[in-house]
Amino acid sequence: RSGFQCVWVGKHPTPKKWTYGWQGAPPQALEQGAAFAFAAVITPNQFDFPAGLVPIDVDMPLSDLRALYTGVYGSPAGAILSFQTGLAQIAPCIQNPETCYTGETNFFDPDSFLSISALTYVHDAYIFRQVREVLETTESWICEIGSHGLKQGDCSPGQLPHHFVELKLCGQAGGWVDCVCDGDQCVTFQAISGATQTGPNVFWTLAALKYVQQSGDYTWLRKHMHNITTVVSFLEQRFDAEYGLFNAPGPLWIDTFRRWSLASDTNGMLVHLFEQLADVQRFLGNVTAAERYARYSANVTSAMNKILWAQDHYVTQATLSADRDDAEEEEQQQRQRQRQQRAVKHKKHDGAKASYQLRDFVDYDSNLIAVAFGIAPPERAKAILARVDAGKSKCGVHKHGTYVSEKYYGADDTYGGNIGDSDVFMGRILWADALARKRVGDEKMFVGTLLQPVQTDLLMNTWLYERYECLGNPKANPFYIEYPEVVAMMLYEVKYGITIGMASVAVEPLGINAFTLHIGELVVDYDAQQHIAITLPPALTTGAAPGMNRTVTIGGLQNGKWTVGDSGSSVTVTDGTLQTTVPFTQTSVACSLPSSSSSL
Repeated sequence: RSGFQCVWVGKHPTPKKWTYGWQGAPPQALEQGAAFAFAAVITPNQFDFPAGLVPIDVDMPLSDLRALYTGVYGSPAGAILSFQTGLAQIAPCIQNPETCYTGETNFFDPDSFLSISALTYVHDAYIFRQVREVLETTESWICEIGSHGLKQGDCSPGQLPHHFVELKLCGQAGGWVDCVCDGDQCVTFQAISGATQTGPNVFWTLAALKYVQQSGDYTWLRKHMHNITTVVSFLEQRFDAEYGLFNAPGPLWIDTFRRWSLASDTNGMLVHLFEQLADVQRFLGNVTAAERYARYSANVTSAMNKILWAQDHYVTQATLSADRDDAEEEEQQQRQRQRQQRAVKHKKHDGAKASYQLRDFVDYDSNLIAVAFGIAPPERAKAILARVDAGKSKCGVHKHGTYVSEKYYGADDTYGGNIGDSDVFMGRILWADALARKRVGDEKMFVGTLLQPVQTDLLMNTWLYERYECLGNPKANPFYIEYPEVVAMMLYEVKYGITIGMASVAVEPLGINAFTLHIGELVVDYDAQQHIAITLPPALTTGAAPGMNRTVTIGGLQNGKWTVGDSGSSVTVTDGTLQTTVPFTQTSVACSLPSSSSSL
């Protein structure tokens, strides 16, 4: 049974908590003659999202509309715990009424980043507020010795907690998690596996920028930019200028895998992060900071192609001779001989042995990241995708998601011997895979192999499991939010191709030639052969420096001379892509292709 109750007088005895009724509510006296007025719009709805939010002018396949909204409102929206705890938190599973990993929330490794991305894509004012508050909850625990009682050794300056933990789960309260507490608010700076990940700092920052890009909350950005740069400084401190790469203490986003030192997963994602940060600093007028962040991206791109490239893929890591991962020393010594056997020694240009060794599992995730964010030049991207699609791993590559690696991560290659993620398909890797196919324009692989199976699963089941195992069957926690939100992200970012930057907007669809997408106050009316009109939410058109322009990029178009706006100016499209600039304050832009101007 489902429904709602309208409270006219009094209040529920236990607000913001799951209950089974009104027991304990004090009686309320009503004055004789009291009158009440009530109005509601009731929308009959057999779907798993509030259909009343869908504008009537939407023109897109129903399966896409359902999957986009179900992927957001059916999963991550149901994992927000703010109403229950009074603290803005998001869990990795929906409440039913408990959640998986009970008592542990705000995992920016990257779970909460995926959640926040998908949540912002519905352009809902209430959801935007929830997202902002979740970001601020984690932000409030930036490592600063003395703050929250943090001591030397608890964390490194600028480090963000891996996740929040209920007091009863913490060691100081008799639990098993190594926590730091301030009153009854507790965090841990380590993953459940015991790893120290780069992910929380990387993905919290990307989530914060995503919130600003989609909401237009530039006031929040300016207020919190100092903290954002503090969080990023934790990563900057790990830059090794000799090699041009960042030295990671542990894995990026698969916490059980032993990846550290000059690792391709962390470095690949940092190229994307620093490009985003450079865009933000240019928007704010901070030219020097923008140039510094852009140099990081350029240096890492160059170094990955120089040091980590091996014929047709990027290796897992280059391990510096002075580095070891953050496992116990005895485990490290036990595995050293095996690593020596696998290692490939490289030489410096002067002929001397380089002070690093290569370690390689042919990781699908880091290689797809490298293609997705332009690290791999076109020929190398082609080679990577050919290697990935050859499916040499024991389980293949694509079965309801994307597999982790070609070579198996065994007990010696994981924290605590935990091989739970060594033999699975993951939603987060599927997201990187989809962006990689967008980068190279591989519509067939994206639509038929990547999107269709998981979109079908979502529409059939509403809620999905945490992983898929080797045979393609669901595995691990039910009601997990990763796959549903990744489906929503794949639709928004790749199929409909919407990218909103600080002073840019792009519509570059893959797999669809005509549609009208209307979400919140964002409207995209697209026909590749006739016209396109983009209307931005008003919040995205205020708050920039006077005179700033916005770059508009539209892809997938019929070649020919397109008319831009009402002025009659034109742009000749020869490669399917139109680019123009408009004033930042301009809410809408329209382009059309007269029938006499088209060309094949």
